[in-house]
Amino acid sequence: MKTSGRVLVVVTGLAIFGCAQMNPRSGLMRPEKAECKNGNNCDVIVTVNCKGSAPCWLTVNPELILLRKTISNDKITWKLDASSDFKFDSPGISFDDPSAFRCEGNGPRQRHCFSLKPGTEAYKYDIRVLSDSGQRVDPYDPWVVVN
Repeated sequence: MKTSGRVLVVVTGLAIFGCAQMNPRSGLMRPEKAECKNGNNCDVIVTVNCKGSAPCWLTVNPELILLRKTISNDKITWKLDASSDFKFDSPGISFDDPSAFRCEGNGPRQRHCFSLKPGTEAYKYDIRVLSDSGQRVDPYDPWVVVN
């Protein structure tokens, strides 16, 4: 009896700890990352998830983007599925520090941003999407890290 109680406590504790480590949006233990270094451009796939009558939410792959330390004009492209019923809201991608990136649209389902600042820094940004009928999706706010 005492052993089964201990096993239950340990299993419950592990389940709670495991859930605390998970990303609530993606369910992943560690975020996917992309290194946009040495002139590599990074593509970020933006997916709109809708289930039943619940509000839609965004996920991105990769969630974490790593850039190089020097001013390199590294290019990041965010893409919604071309056949999607969703498009980027204006401006679509916005950084907390607007002087760190130059962003522009490329049609309703793509946005490009170019890095402008050297150094080591983490930048929070928002992704804003709406349906073709004008229904806004809650913004999503992942990170770009220059290291």
